[in-house]
Amino acid sequence: MKDMGMQLARSQKTGEKVAQVFTKRAKLATEKYQQKLAAVVAPLQADGVPKTPADVWREWGEYSVDAAQRAVLFWDTLRQRGNQWLEHTSRPASRRCCTSSTRWCSTRACSSGPSTTRW
Repeated sequence: MKDMGMQLARSQKTGEKVAQVFTKRAKLATEKYQQKLAAVVAPLQADGVPKTPADVWREWGEYSVDAAQRAVLFWDTLRQRGNQWLEHTSRPASRRCCTSSTRWCSTRACSSGPSTTRW
């Protein structure tokens, strides 16, 4: 009987400790959730007032215009670089001796100096 009573008392203490740990962890998790939720909601509020759907659509429109302008600038830059490359490759390449032998090659092929033998 004594063993059963001691075991019951020990089980009760263990249950109390588990309940305390669970309560502490649940409270901590709730606090962290509330902090993260507040961090997400804060940008959606200007001066403590929630944004209206019209504000959200206006900001989306501004973002769309910005994205389109950046895309145009990107493609325009690629176009200019392509035109420069075409102009560069249309000019005849100057010739020079690549090695000490009598082989001649284009200066475009000799990128690292006269000792290269790349063609």
